[in-house]
Amino acid sequence: MIRAHKLALIALCAGLLQTTLASAHYPILIGDRSPLLERGDTITFTYGRGHLDVPEWTEAPKPDWIKAFTFDGMSKDATVGATKDGLTTKLKFKAKRLGDTWIVAHVPMQWSTHDLGWTETTIRTIVHHGIFRGWKDPLGLPFEMIPLTRPYGIHAGEAFRVQLMVDGKPLANGDVWAEKYQVPALKKPLPPDALVTRMVQADSVGTASITLNSPGWWVLFATHDKGELEKDGKSGTVTVQDAMWVYVEP
Repeated sequence: MIRAHKLALIALCAGLLQTTLASAHYPILIGDRSPLLERGDTITFTYGRGHLDVPEWTEAPKPDWIKAFTFDGMSKDATVGATKDGLTTKLKFKAKRLGDTWIVAHVPMQWSTHDLGWTETTIRTIVHHGIFRGWKDPLGLPFEMIPLTRPYGIHAGEAFRVQLMVDGKPLANGDVWAEKYQVPALKKPLPPDALVTRMVQADSVGTASITLNSPGWWVLFATHDKGELEKDGKSGTVTVQDAMWVYVEP
């Protein structure tokens, strides 16, 4: 009984810590331009981890793969030409095929001192070229947000809708956060977290809606706890995470 109470307390503390720090650090995958591409256009993505209110990079966990998923169900390695740039990695993508392409980085399950638990994370964004196909197709990730709003060509003030899915089934009542990558940085003193990080709870079929109220890169971030794991002398909650980056046009 004591052990059960102890595990529950650890899980609660880890969950509270994760919620508190959600606005402090995020996995980041953003482009240097709008993801609306013409044939031959190139977009350079930056992968890393850091603060969003005052852009500041920290050491990012290394993905075991980064792939480009096309609308016809194909995928290919997206790390060709990747270069390390300090604490970040640069990835170049050139528009060749028509349709929508998801760029996805996967970080395998590992111990997180930040979350005091085990985490598995996908970080992704989308590029569009020519035809509106592929943006709403599930990718078969362990946990993912399916966009119900087209994730490009977004204007400031639009409500962005997603559906949470775990193991291919809707996840009811999960939380979704949204925060903007601030360029230029917010001036100090920084506003309260509640004014920077948006949060909404999904409904009984896993759908949620958040308004993205200004231009720039935004992350939609969701997590799902899948029980406890004790491994390598460490015990904590197993959490799967999905970070979807979208661009709001000026």
